[in-house]
Amino acid sequence: MSAEKANRILKSIKEVVGESVVAQSSVGDGLAERLEEGLKGRRWNTVLEIGTLRGLSACVLACFAENVITVDVEPHDDRAKVFGSVGRDIRNRISSIVVPDNDAKVILVRHLTFDGSFVDAGHTEGQVAIDFSLARRCGEVLFHDYPKSGSGCNGVGLVLDAATAAGDGVVTVCEPFAWWRAK
Repeated sequence: MSAEKANRILKSIKEVVGESVVAQSSVGDGLAERLEEGLKGRRWNTVLEIGTLRGLSACVLACFAENVITVDVEPHDDRAKVFGSVGRDIRNRISSIVVPDNDAKVILVRHLTFDGSFVDAGHTEGQVAIDFSLARRCGEVLFHDYPKSGSGCNGVGLVLDAATAAGDGVVTVCEPFAWWRAK
């Protein structure tokens, strides 16, 4: 599948949550195009998404992976509506898990197997550091909101810039996204 397929899926999602919701999310910032460029024709078997909110990005990720595991610490009323608005071929690839807190998220993710990750959760430096520590073992993590989020939090930029300065992996910036890849 491709960005073209993902953008067709987003049309059905827009009917459920509205154009403005889609425009203000990672999918509105071009998530599908970043995935297509960054994966260069590859597909992930299982991708971990940390920070799901309404589930729009999970639907896009399902166009680039056989399985999507979403983990969030907050439920959202629109998530079921979004997942219900897409075809079974996309919906069946997504496992959405809500955990009560970061401690439960850490325990859960440590037991998962995945070969790619998308992080778009809390944007403080501490929260991004936790999520990066969980996601990085796959060797390939795409972050949204680099260098900072719309709320002004710059945790993604701080964590990735520190990793680069320490020689820890390679960061490729494609604002408002950034790929981190292990060396």
